Amino acid sequence: MMSVRAQPLRSTVFVACAIFCIVLTGCTQLSGKRSRIAAAPAPTRELLLDVMTAGDGHIRVAEQHTPQDGPLPFFVPPEPDRLRPCCAFGYDLKVKIGAVPVPGFSMQTVRGRSDIGQHSYGAGLVQFASSPVAHAPGQPSRESNGIAYTCRGGFIDTAHLRDYADLTAYLAPQIRARLDGGGDIVLADQGGTRTVRVRPLPRAVSGRERDAFSIAAAEWTTFELSVWREIATWYGHETVPPWPEKISSFSIEDLYSNLLGTRLAGALLATRTFRNEAEYDSAMSAWIDAALDALGIVSQQAAADAMKAVAGLWWDPQRKVPDWKVLRRRKFDIYGTVPPWLIESASGRTVDAAPGCDGHQEPVVLHTIDRLGGITIRDVASVELVVSDKLASHGFPFPRGGDRHITPGDFPTIVDAIRRETSRALGGPADHP
Repeated sequence: MMSVRAQPLRSTVFVACAIFCIVLTGCTQLSGKRSRIAAAPAPTRELLLDVMTAGDGHIRVAEQHTPQDGPLPFFVPPEPDRLRPCCAFGYDLKVKIGAVPVPGFSMQTVRGRSDIGQHSYGAGLVQFASSPVAHAPGQPSRESNGIAYTCRGGFIDTAHLRDYADLTAYLAPQIRARLDGGGDIVLADQGGTRTVRVRPLPRAVSGRERDAFSIAAAEWTTFELSVWREIATWYGHETVPPWPEKISSFSIEDLYSNLLGTRLAGALLATRTFRNEAEYDSAMSAWIDAALDALGIVSQQAAADAMKAVAGLWWDPQRKVPDWKVLRRRKFDIYGTVPPWLIESASGRTVDAAPGCDGHQEPVVLHTIDRLGGITIRDVASVELVVSDKLASHGFPFPRGGDRHITPGDFPTIVDAIRRETSRALGGPADHP
C-alpha cells in the first residue's frame, strides 16, 4: 500500500523531470494565437558575410545597404529577462535525476534549417503564443531552439543567438538615451547584480555617429554580459533551480553563437527597417535564417551525424546529463578573435568534410569590437557586477580577496581559473578541438 508521503514525492519528481527536460532540450511552446505579419525581406548572403567579417565597419556596411536620413527608429522594448535555457551539447543524451537514470528518455537537441521556427522577442523558457511572423507550411510557428551545424560556423546554439540579439536590441536605445548626460542601466540579477554604466559621449560626436556608437556599445556590453553568464553558470548560477548548468558553461558553440547574435542585431538596428516588436521579430527571423544559410546550415540529420562524429572527443556519450563532464571540451575565446570549431579540426579524427557540406570550407571568424570612431567603448559604456552569495559558496575566484565587485577586466583571470580546473578534471588541453 502506498504511504501518505509517496504521492507528493512522485509528483515532485515528475515536475522536476518535466522542468529539467524543458531546460535542456529547448524552449517549450504552448498553445496561443497572435495575428500574423508578413515575413520581412531576407538580407543577401553578401551583406551577411560582410556584417560578420567587416570588423568595426559592420555598422556602416549595414547602413549603406539601406540608407536613410534622420535618427534611428529605435523601438524601446522591455528588458528580455527571460532567458531561453538550451542546450546540452551532444546527441541522444541520457538523463539522470540525482543518481537515478530517467528511463525511456533521451535528449534530441539538434536542429536543421526548417526546424528553428520564427523569432519572438524575449521568448524565454516557455513560449505561450505563436510568433507574429508568418511561416511556411510544415515549419514551427514558434521558436524551436537547439543546436544547428553550419559548414563555416560550426555548431550554433539558436537560443544563445536569440538571447543576445534581443539583449543588444534592448540595450542600444537605453545607451542612446544616456549618451548626453550619462546614467545607469540596471539589469535583472544573474549570478549577482548587473549594471551597465554609461558616461556622456563627447558632444562633438554627431547625432548619426551617436546612433552608431550606441549600437556598437550595445553589442560590446551584451557580449561581455554573455561571458559573465558563462562564468556564473560555472560557479552555480541556475536559470531553473535546482538544475545545474555547469554542463553547458563555455560550451563549444556558446561564445560564437553569442557574438553572432549581437552582430546580427547590431546590423539590423543599423538598417532602420523596424519600428515595433512585431516588425523586429519579422526582421530578426529573416536575418537569422539568412545568416545560417550564409554559414552553410545543414539538415537536422546531417547535424546529428556531425554531433556523432565528435562523440568521445568533444562530448562523452557514456555520461548522463547533468554531469558536467558530459562535455569534454570547452571554448574560452572571450576577446579578440572568436573562431568556430569545425568538426574537421577535431583532434585525431580524419573527417574530410562535415556531413552535408560540399568539401572543407573556410570558417567565418568573428571578432569582438571594443572601439568605434577612435573611442574605446568601455570608456563610455561599461559593465559592473556584484557576485551573489550562491557563486561565492561555489568557490568563485575573487580577484581581489573578498571584494565582490567584478568588472570585465577581471574576466581573463577568472576564465583562466576555469580553464585550469577543466584541464585538471578532464586531462590534457580541454580547450582545444
